[in-house]
Amino acid sequence: MPATLVAGTTFYRSTDNGKTFVSRSFGVGTATSFNAAVYVNGVFLVTTSLGTVLRSTDKGLTWSVISVGSTQLLFIAAGGGAVLVGGGKLIYRSTNDGASFAAVSLGSSPTGAISSIVYGDSVFMFGDTGNYPQRSTNLGVSFTRLTGPASISTFKPVFANGLFYCIADTINRIVAGDSAGTTFSASENVGTGGNLDLGYAGLRKLLLGLGSKFLEYKDGGSSWNVPSTILNNLVDPGLSVSMFSTDGFGVVFIIGNYGLIMRGELK
Repeated sequence: MPATLVAGTTFYRSTDNGKTFVSRSFGVGTATSFNAAVYVNGVFLVTTSLGTVLRSTDKGLTWSVISVGSTQLLFIAAGGGAVLVGGGKLIYRSTNDGASFAAVSLGSSPTGAISSIVYGDSVFMFGDTGNYPQRSTNLGVSFTRLTGPASISTFKPVFANGLFYCIADTINRIVAGDSAGTTFSASENVGTGGNLDLGYAGLRKLLLGLGSKFLEYKDGGSSWNVPSTILNNLVDPGLSVSMFSTDGFGVVFIIGNYGLIMRGELK
């Protein structure tokens, strides 16, 4: 796994697959927050509150500032040779690993602020706070607006184990879709509290949510359970988790508030 970045007002770099981290300074830019990061084709890209993208081609040792727009960039996704960043109701696209970006002309303006951007199976998808996701089958050149599942106020798409899902941060529902992101129908309530992130690693789906919710659904299983192979340390009500990342081979990083980073190896 390449050097690992953890976004925040500073960043931390690891060269041993997240076992240890060293604090580093970007050395450029004056952003008050760094919101999302992605690694693609040997390049790290980090979105900022200033509408810029910080770019590193040497595994996070040095950085350059890429001007994108005036809107705070909260989300980023990469796939198929394209990189998409977004914030507010705007999407920008790069086809040169983040060296430059151009605004995407959306056929339908988002009905609310963009909630997330994901890539899977040659499809880009973003959701908004108005429950009208938009889908692109040409690597972000154009988008088609869909209608989200009933009773979801904010459509937050994720891609896990070959399928698109919608998770809601205000309720505990997960709505499963298909591999192309065209339909969402199978719905289930999982635990209590809203959902924040869903992914797939080590032959299981992993779900993070409000109230320190951390659950797994193993392939071939019949229910969601607290992971037995990762120590669940989230017993302090002041701690919360918001997202996780995986190296694709069973190592999972769970990120939360107060500088919380949990590292687990799925057996």
